[in-house]
Amino acid sequence: MTETPGRMAPTTDRGLSPVCLGIWSAQARHTLLDGTALLLVMLAAGVLRFVMLDARELFRDEAGSWLLASAAWHEIVPRSAAEPYAPVYQFLLKAWMSLFGDSHAALRALSGAAGLMLVGVTWAWARQALGSSVPAVIAAGLVALSPLALANSRDVRMYGLEALLILLAWWLLWRLLADRRPLPQRWAAILLAAAAVAAELWTLPTGVAAFALQLAVVGILQLRAPHLGVRAGGLALAAGLVAFLPGIPRMLDAASVQQPYWTPTP
Repeated sequence: MTETPGRMAPTTDRGLSPVCLGIWSAQARHTLLDGTALLLVMLAAGVLRFVMLDARELFRDEAGSWLLASAAWHEIVPRSAAEPYAPVYQFLLKAWMSLFGDSHAALRALSGAAGLMLVGVTWAWARQALGSSVPAVIAAGLVALSPLALANSRDVRMYGLEALLILLAWWLLWRLLADRRPLPQRWAAILLAAAAVAAELWTLPTGVAAFALQLAVVGILQLRAPHLGVRAGGLALAAGLVAFLPGIPRMLDAASVQQPYWTPTP
C-alpha cells in the first residue's frame, strides 16, 4: 500500500494502553482482595459452626426435633399438633437425615448450613445496599462471630433456619422497595419475596414479629413516600400472609396448650 504524502499511515496496533492496563490491574487487585476477605470470613464461620458438633449429647428440645423427624412422613403433622409452630423444620430435618444419617453431628449440620448461608446473605445484602465490599465484609464478620447466631447454628432446632428465612424476607422486600419499575415487570420478584415471608411465618412464631415489623416499614413508607416499590412490597406481604392463613388457628390452639407432645403431663 502506498502512503499518502503528508499523512500518517494507519496503525493496526489495537492493544490496551498502559492507562487501561493500570485500571484493569487495580480493579483485579481490588476484586481479589474482596474475594479473599469474604472467603476468610466464610471459612471462619464454617469452622465455628461445624467443628466438634458431636462433642455433647442432645438436650431435650434437640431430642424432640429428632423424635419428630424420625416418625413416618404422614405421622409428623399429627404428632406435632401440640407445637406452636408448623413442622416445616421437622420435614426438612427428615429429608436431611435420609441423606446424611442421624448422628449428632449430622443432625446439627443442618442448622450449621443455615447459619453459614445467613452469613453469605448478610454479605450480599450489605454489598448491594452500601455499594462497598468493606462494610459488607464487616457485617458478615459480625454475624459470623455472633454468639447467638453461633448457638443457633449448632443446635438441632429451627432457630437458625428461621433467622435465615427472616433475613431473606427482609432482603427481598428491600429489593422490591428500592425498585421503581412497573409491577408487571417484577411479578417474579414479588412472588419470591412472598414465599420468603410465608416461610418465615410457617417456621416459627418469631416470624409473626418479623412480619409485623416489615408491615410497619411498608406502611410508614406508604404514608410518607408512596411509590411502585412500596406497592410491590405490600403485595408481597399480603401474599405471604394469605399463604399463612391456614396456620393461624393451629398456632393459636397450640399456644394455648403450651405442652410439647414428648413432655409427660405433670
